[in-house]
Amino acid sequence: MVVYDDASGSLQALSPIAGEAFALIRAKECSPESLARAMELAEPGPDDIEMFQSLLMQFESMGLIECIQG
Repeated sequence: MVVYDDASGSLQALSPIAGEAFALIRAKECSPESLARAMELAEPGPDDIEMFQSLLMQFESMGLIECIQG
C-alpha cells in the first residue's frame, strides 16, 4: 500500500500489515489493543501489542497520524 501525505506531498510505502493497520486507524480503530483485536488476534499478547504500538509510532514519525494522549 502507498499512502499520500497531503501535508508534505510525499508518498509512503507500507507493508501489508502496516497498510491494514493504517486502514483500521482511518476507520477509528486507534489503540494498539483495538488494532490487534480488529486484525482478528483473539487474545493479543504483549509482543502483538508492542508491534502495533511500534506501527503507531512509525506512522506518527512519518507524519501520517498524530497520536493524542487521553
